[in-house]
Amino acid sequence: MAFCDNLRALMSAKGVSRRKMAADCGISPSAVNSWFNRSAENISLPTLLKLSEYFGVTIEELVHGTPQREITFSNRIYTDKELEEIQLFAQFLLHRRKD
Repeated sequence: MAFCDNLRALMSAKGVSRRKMAADCGISPSAVNSWFNRSAENISLPTLLKLSEYFGVTIEELVHGTPQREITFSNRIYTDKELEEIQLFAQFLLHRRKD
């Protein structure tokens, strides 16, 4: 996923526009628009740092995307009841994220 796609996804998740993000980060709106309309190849490290702090991600995640993480729980360690509770808690966390 390209930087602008990652940035667009982060903006959508946070519910902010280009203009709002620019203002909050102290970046000119024209610079932000140029990333989306022309090229984002020459973004400075201080700007990447501002954006990563704003969205609460690492610069690596901002540039390359958030790696998919998968966690596996085994019934060799947990009982069936415990696995069911883990699944319910995971569903609770996902639902809470939407709020």
